[in-house]
Amino acid sequence: MPGLAMLVLPACRELEGFSTAAGEVYRGSIVSADDVRTGFDADGDTIDDVFAPGTTMELTLRFEEFQTDNVARITTSDGLFADAPLLSIGPLWHDTLSALTFPAGRLRSGMYWVRAAAAAPPELANREVLAVLSLMNDGSVEVRLISGTDRLYGLFRLRKESRS
Repeated sequence: MPGLAMLVLPACRELEGFSTAAGEVYRGSIVSADDVRTGFDADGDTIDDVFAPGTTMELTLRFEEFQTDNVARITTSDGLFADAPLLSIGPLWHDTLSALTFPAGRLRSGMYWVRAAAAAPPELANREVLAVLSLMNDGSVEVRLISGTDRLYGLFRLRKESRS
């Protein structure tokens, strides 16, 4: 057993580097390809107001809280999320689904709920959306936001930087 602990410990230290310090944030844009972005037209003008190309996200992250409601907070430029916490799905962490892995450079992933802002379009306001958070080998973070009922899907690729 001691050998196993030695193998796990360095990996945890590597992942702790994902946490944001005071004055840091992960920031990035939605992937604009239509096959990984489905937006929402809130005002009937046939132009996506939510998850439109160019929508950005900011995220703060506390890796040490990966299985709790304190893991991350997100804000999107389209107003759908405003300092919204990713909410842990408690039973998930006791299920084999918590060990779900994805290919292509993901070190660790987790699934959460996140509540849309009250000021979001009425069809989405205060609704829970599924969020999949992935910590990537290159130090970046990916966040996928999915709302099946509204067919809302967005993939955000984020890099750590100084908050300005």
